[in-house]
Amino acid sequence: SFSTINELSDSNLRSHLGRIHKLTDFLYPSQRPQEKLPKPVNLTQQRKKILDEAAIQAIIDDSHSFNIFRKSGMQKFLSL
Repeated sequence: SFSTINELSDSNLRSHLGRIHKLTDFLYPSQRPQEKLPKPVNLTQQRKKILDEAAIQAIIDDSHSFNIFRKSGMQKFLSL
């Protein structure tokens, strides 16, 4: 049975169709399994500080938003 918390929402139905019936075309992007990124390499505190400062400077110099390094494309690039 489906939850009736919000009768106007179809999220529960979509989730049910995706999980139980494997009809993933009905899932919203946020309901689809996310690609797992490789585990980050352990950094020394000094190296982390250098990279953090360089990232902040790049954001400021190029007028990027501060979440650019959290977006999936940038995460894939940085994981190489």
